[in-house]
Amino acid sequence: MKQLSTALKIKEKLVLNEIIIHLPSLILYELGSILRKHPAKSFEDVKAHFEDLLNLGVIIHDFKDPDMLANAFQASKDLNITFYDACYIILAEKNKSAFITADQELYEKARRKVEVSLL
Repeated sequence: MKQLSTALKIKEKLVLNEIIIHLPSLILYELGSILRKHPAKSFEDVKAHFEDLLNLGVIIHDFKDPDMLANAFQASKDLNITFYDACYIILAEKNKSAFITADQELYEKARRKVEVSLL
């Protein structure tokens, strides 16, 4: 329950323009994969969820820069994490911002590289 409360506070700060959230574009694919696992979700429901995310005001980054991709690769090796998770960490590092996760194991590994908060 604490995670939800903290996440809602972060969302409120985002809506009030008190913070900026940067996400790699792979968040769209991750959301799609999560929604696909819910058989009751209709086309309209899924479209609404994507619209909600895109209308939040988060900044979505494509990883087209070979340096960022190589840095994500290196971080994935150094921290023994997935390349996907490393993309979030490298984006936080690039933007000099905190990385927020609900994953305890990822939190422990990421804190060796960036400022990180655990939901």
